[in-house]
Amino acid sequence: MERNLVMIRTFRGSGYTIGHLYCGSQRLCDTLEDEVRELPPTCPDTPQGRACGCAGKVYAQTAVPAGRYRLTFRQSPKFGRKMLALLDVPHFIGILMHGGRTAKDSAGCVLVGINSRKGELTGSKECLAALEATVKALERRGDEVYLYVINGFMA
Repeated sequence: MERNLVMIRTFRGSGYTIGHLYCGSQRLCDTLEDEVRELPPTCPDTPQGRACGCAGKVYAQTAVPAGRYRLTFRQSPKFGRKMLALLDVPHFIGILMHGGRTAKDSAGCVLVGINSRKGELTGSKECLAALEATVKALERRGDEVYLYVINGFMA
């Protein structure tokens, strides 16, 4: 069975994007990403395992495009453990959901925590542990987990 998490982006700041992450009607935490930028619908590079060279993409300063992505655990060479990964994201390779404080900690990934101050998260460690436990529980039941990324703010 398919289970869905929904991330609704609610605010665009200068260089960062804030959102809320839900599992069903339960709000799990807030999210922090890099800036949302206009990107082409597809990328010729990333499906081939190459870095994106598309117009509009700024390396380590661009949020993932709105869409639906499989969410599962993958080994991260950088973090040295299994991490939540978004699969088949156009224009991106190796997108994770992890803890952090500001968009500088993101490099294109989705950070989780509590949006305590303008463009900053707190409580990332606790929020990440709860999110990982939620996804693990769903996977143990045999569910495939998907993340829907929705731009909820006015363009």
